[in-house]
Amino acid sequence: MAISYHDPVAPAKILTKFADDSKKLEIRVAVLNGKLIDLSGIKALAALPSREVLLGQLLAVMLDVPTSVVRVLAGVPRGLVNLLVALKDQKVAAEAQPAA
Repeated sequence: MAISYHDPVAPAKILTKFADDSKKLEIRVAVLNGKLIDLSGIKALAALPSREVLLGQLLAVMLDVPTSVVRVLAGVPRGLVNLLVALKDQKVAAEAQPAA
């Protein structure tokens, strides 16, 4: 029997790896939040990244959304500035050419 109060993935990883290495341990079921999990569910749980990695991935997604919105919103004035610079360069080039 293995008990974990903080991270349900860690014992699943450890016990699944030990059961694969040692044929003396056979995992049959697990209990997670009061629900029984069969062997395939335990292996799926063991395949998950650690809690810290999952929290890091969640934070990256949460930070990416506002960054993308700001990037899109900044693109509109940037496009206008690029257009104005191109018009100025075109006007300067036209004035620099001698009249024929």
